[in-house]
Amino acid sequence: MIKRIDIKNCGVFRDFEWKSLLRGNRIPEQFKRLNILYGRNYSGKTTLSRIVRSLETGELPPRYENREFRISFADSARSVVTQANLQEHGYTVRVYNRDFVESVFSFERTSAASFAVVGTANVEHKKRIEQLEQELGDPETEGGWRYRLRQREASLQEQQRNCREICNERNETYSEEARGIKNDLQLGQVNYKRPGLEKDLGHVVTNNITPLSDEEANVYRELLKEEARSPIGQPLSFDPAYADLVRETRELLARRIEPTEPIQDLVNDSLLEAWVRHGIDHHRGKRESCAFCGQSLPKSLWQRLDRHFNEESERLRGDIDALLERIDDEFARVDEIELPPRLQFAADLRNRSDALQGDCTDAIQQYRKMLGELRTQLLTRRERIFETVSPTGLKDADTRLEDSLEKLRQLVREHNIKAASLSADQEEARGKLRLDHVARFVDSTHYKSLVEREAKAKTALAEAEAEVQECRSEVRKREDELEGLRAELQDERRGAEKVNEYLKNFFGHQSLQLVAIEDGEDGVRFEIRRGDNPAHNLSEGERSLLAFCYFVATLSAPDVDPEKLILWIDDPISSLDSNHVFFVYSLIENEIARKTGGKFRYLQAFLATHSLECLKYFKTLTAPYVSGGNAPGGGSGKKKADREYFFVSRTDGVSQFVTTPKCLKEYSTEFNYLFEQVYKAAQNERLAESLETQYTFGNNLRRFLEAYLYYRYPCHGETLARRIERFFDGDGGKAHRVNRMVNEYSHLQELPERSFFPADHAEVASVAKLVVDQMEEKDPDQFKALLRSVGKEADLSGPRAQ
Repeated sequence: MIKRIDIKNCGVFRDFEWKSLLRGNRIPEQFKRLNILYGRNYSGKTTLSRIVRSLETGELPPRYENREFRISFADSARSVVTQANLQEHGYTVRVYNRDFVESVFSFERTSAASFAVVGTANVEHKKRIEQLEQELGDPETEGGWRYRLRQREASLQEQQRNCREICNERNETYSEEARGIKNDLQLGQVNYKRPGLEKDLGHVVTNNITPLSDEEANVYRELLKEEARSPIGQPLSFDPAYADLVRETRELLARRIEPTEPIQDLVNDSLLEAWVRHGIDHHRGKRESCAFCGQSLPKSLWQRLDRHFNEESERLRGDIDALLERIDDEFARVDEIELPPRLQFAADLRNRSDALQGDCTDAIQQYRKMLGELRTQLLTRRERIFETVSPTGLKDADTRLEDSLEKLRQLVREHNIKAASLSADQEEARGKLRLDHVARFVDSTHYKSLVEREAKAKTALAEAEAEVQECRSEVRKREDELEGLRAELQDERRGAEKVNEYLKNFFGHQSLQLVAIEDGEDGVRFEIRRGDNPAHNLSEGERSLLAFCYFVATLSAPDVDPEKLILWIDDPISSLDSNHVFFVYSLIENEIARKTGGKFRYLQAFLATHSLECLKYFKTLTAPYVSGGNAPGGGSGKKKADREYFFVSRTDGVSQFVTTPKCLKEYSTEFNYLFEQVYKAAQNERLAESLETQYTFGNNLRRFLEAYLYYRYPCHGETLARRIERFFDGDGGKAHRVNRMVNEYSHLQELPERSFFPADHAEVASVAKLVVDQMEEKDPDQFKALLRSVGKEADLSGPRAQ
């Protein structure tokens, strides 16, 4: 609960310090559970409500300069909240004031923001929700599907890592083997690389080709030594993958993702975000302190980072990395294109060869540039993973490279026709020797071990993927059902119905209503209607009435926890008539103040008003109770209301609030106060010692009888003296004594000598007793009620009751 508020500077408050007022007994020790504030307009009540509303919105009160305040809490994990840490209090705060109305309602457009309340779904829905939440569990806690999914995903990542390591080892081995074939000059495979070896491996294994004998190999090598015009090998056939790469790049650049619980500093600074993310691998599970600054790493750090770098962002980053790897492979494929030297061509073909090779070189450079642009923009998106990137400068695929290579291949074919038959035999020999080399590699122990390990790794990876898919399916199935059940429990239309219910039941307003309307992608909005038409030109009273009913209805929203709820209601009847004042009181009493299911619907409440009539009703609101002390014999003492009254005032432009004066706090009306003064005089309570009571008694008695007797005898034109005579049933003696007291002791204009002598306290007590005894006889019910109103209940069972 809020314990105290200190305001250094905010609006009309300057240097307001609770403790300084406490030293002068001008303010209680702290706020109570129910706090009622009274102050005239412009006294500072709205400023107080705005300070408390900042705890709800997380934003400082607008239009105030150099705001500085301190809110102390009695039972919060953070006992003090200032303008620097507004939402670090752990409570549910709801404030009704002018700012709330302006933030929710657009009266010119006859609309209001929608909200949901707990719907009418039965208890089985809630039980099923609890069951589903238990089945899903938490990723950090063993036992639920989310935990199993996380474990399976970790296992999948491990299998993926294992497969990549084996794949890298295989590729390195294949590249080394391909270099051996390329370096064998007799084989003439100057362009032979890993892709060529992989193709030959498939051919050897499929056709069960065995290694050549030494004699067979020597025959082929001797054939190759014969000199002739050597044919030129065809340039590497190249099928560009750019069209697929640019399409997938555009999709990844445009993919939208949001962090589960974003860390705003990382969202705002992509370089910082990348730095943090790279630092995770260097710290998680390795260090207890920061390698950069040396400070200890909080235990909650990894959970916060995991919620920022969520599954969706990591999936996108993985997709980007995979596409970057394919682009790198495409670069490697382009690099593998080796053009035949011009001297290998026949002399009459060399000029054409020069031109075609120039075209091919330009086309290769252009293709590399296009790939580089894809890579640059993907890296940009990878560094700003939560921001979409507009694809700029990405070109569509063209056939320039393919066309250039095909023209060069045509020239090579033309040259090779001239090489004739010797070259064909030698080419066949080279093929035999190349496949012999590959067959010997297939027959090696290293190759067999690689194949076996890769097969096992792929099997394990497939099983891990299937397990992850199964877990994801189970989680998704339960989450979908959970979402559907929660949607049934949160009914926005019920929110509008609740407002209309208040308007009808508490205010008798049949025409004004809120209607829930489907608003496309925006969901549901509320429209203000009068009858069946949009309600334009609402009066101030109608606006206040509708806004307050709306506010009370929002307290039934699912995100409002009564056990943590701190309420502040600022002037709910600022522009309503007297009838509505009572209806507002009834709404507060029935929907807020009164217990439900044995519990109060709030933790702490503040009610502020400028209206004395409203203050009168607020005093009668149901209030929480606390023990008033220890009773004799060790039992609990009499309970008293956990309620306090405050008076907000403004002097010389500066506001403060203190304990409400006794006259406002203890008496519902002046009539109750005057009765108490007359009753005390009749009981002769301290009349001899209290000159104030004696000298003011004539005025008090006159004012009391004017009010009391007017209601008994409301005859226009009848004098007070005549009403007093009727009150005493024509007893002239009693009436004369009372008339003398209310005239001579309340007026000195014609009797100045009366002020020269002390009042006769015995006569005061005697006249007061005449009036009190006559009231008890003529109006016993009202008399008893007045005794109760001034705390004299004990006299009802004392000597007077006999």
